Amino acid sequence: MIDPSNNADAWNRLIVNGVASPGTVRLSGHKKEIGWDIKDASGQDGGTTTRKGEPVKQFSATFTLLDDPFVGSDFADWDAFQAMLELSVVTDPPTALDIVHPDLQRNGVGAASVKSIGEMALDGLGGATIVVEFLEYRPAKKKPPGSSQSPKATGDSDPRVDAAEKELDDVIEDGASL
Repeated sequence: MIDPSNNADAWNRLIVNGVASPGTVRLSGHKKEIGWDIKDASGQDGGTTTRKGEPVKQFSATFTLLDDPFVGSDFADWDAFQAMLELSVVTDPPTALDIVHPDLQRNGVGAASVKSIGEMALDGLGGATIVVEFLEYRPAKKKPPGSSQSPKATGDSDPRVDAAEKELDDVIEDGASL
């Protein structure tokens, strides 16, 4: 895992289709959850559980934008970034975005679709926050007949996640700033 104390830039940015987000980002709600079918035993204690797979993750990205006279304005880059997000959902079908962040990578998220883009909430000090809600893009895979193993157990991997992991590793290896 990428140590945030040694590479804060990787944790402060969200890379979407190869473009670094303006400002800083904080993610929430992207926990790794396992789906279960729980059946209580009728007339007795206990019951049975059946693993149903991982549900699609829904998570939020809170972007904090600042207007810093020494570094520049995050606001100048936000309009183009938001337009890219919006463009992904006007096509039919909507286009999933390649998305890279160390904690999303850790939880197996490599692509997502935009669910909503919140208002620009001004903080009264020259900054603002914008919350964007995402839905993980992970189409269902058909299991081979007679197989009950998960894709991880069979050695399969998602090429989009693999590509996002490689991109993040390259950025860290090169020491480049996001």
